[in-house]
Amino acid sequence: MLIYSTGVDSGPYFVAVEDLNNDNHSDIVVANFKTDNIAILLGYGNATFAPAATYSTGDRSHPCAVTIADFDNDNILDIAIANSGTSTVLLLYGNGNGTFGNEESYQLGYDYRPYSIAVTDLNQDGFMDIVIACYGTDNVEILLKMC
Repeated sequence: MLIYSTGVDSGPYFVAVEDLNNDNHSDIVVANFKTDNIAILLGYGNATFAPAATYSTGDRSHPCAVTIADFDNDNILDIAIANSGTSTVLLLYGNGNGTFGNEESYQLGYDYRPYSIAVTDLNQDGFMDIVIACYGTDNVEILLKMC
């Protein structure tokens, strides 16, 4: 068994795997509930990974889930994060090399507490849409991406 740190007392809660830096190797994205960040471990292609790079998801955000897709149609993978503590969905836009720069936050509403997130093109417009399970409201929310 191989073990990789996501940070001291980080509370890893959810993982997603994709090739984030276009090197044909799987990389790991981890939602760290207790430290309010995500950790990215870039893979070397031999079941080993670089030390985790972290990106803040905001104070008391408590990220519960992540999904990976190209949200802005630039052929570079981006990350969507469900933050249960702040009832937000945070998008981190990829740079194509395993790092992330611009971000965009969507406020869902008071006490929505999103716990799960998925992505697909629901309305067949060529843009990936985000489906969010909101524990606090007993609803599924849909964020249609238009551009």
